[in-house]
Amino acid sequence: MRRVALVLVGTVLILAVGSVLFLTAQDVMASNARLVEKVSSLSNLWSATAAFGALAVALAAGRVALKSYRAQTLQVRHLEQDKEAELASKFGLWATDVYAEPDDVIYHNAAAQPVYHVIVTFYVGGLASRTTHRSKPLICGTLGPTREPATLPAAREALVEFLATAARDESAHVGREANRKDLYVLYLEIQFTDGNGRTWIRKHDGTLRWMSSIRDVAALSAK
Repeated sequence: MRRVALVLVGTVLILAVGSVLFLTAQDVMASNARLVEKVSSLSNLWSATAAFGALAVALAAGRVALKSYRAQTLQVRHLEQDKEAELASKFGLWATDVYAEPDDVIYHNAAAQPVYHVIVTFYVGGLASRTTHRSKPLICGTLGPTREPATLPAAREALVEFLATAARDESAHVGREANRKDLYVLYLEIQFTDGNGRTWIRKHDGTLRWMSSIRDVAALSAK
């Protein structure tokens, strides 16, 4: 009986110890699984962060490259425009002041080639009428290279006639016969084609503007 009792007690102890070990092993396995899950989550988060960082770096590098490309393209465009305007920039035409006598229209073509289809338009302001008088476009034709500024007699005659007409138009506003003192700010604009076949307008402030094609001369003359 004592042996049986001892066997039973031993069996119970073994079962108890086994149960404890089994439960402990399950806890350890569960803890390891949670640890593995946490490590996996951290690894995934790190991978996502690294991918996002790489994308941000790539976008920043692309933006810098795009800005550099645009700046280079703009610089090349300016150089091309300067080269295209080289011949045109060497031609100029101007008139003496509205109060200066005798009247003169002067031009200078420092290029090695003539300029073609030169058209001049005069403008002058009226003090009383507060309007700007505009002449009919004057066709000057082809003007060759010059070493020094030269006068344009035909343009001078057209300028004298234009100023006289503008003064007469002002007479109705001043109640008397107007003269040049009733006019102010004489300026002109020119249109011409350079030796490369490009047509330009030089504004009254000296700036050049390229035109896609030459204006219709007959239409200009009719204005």
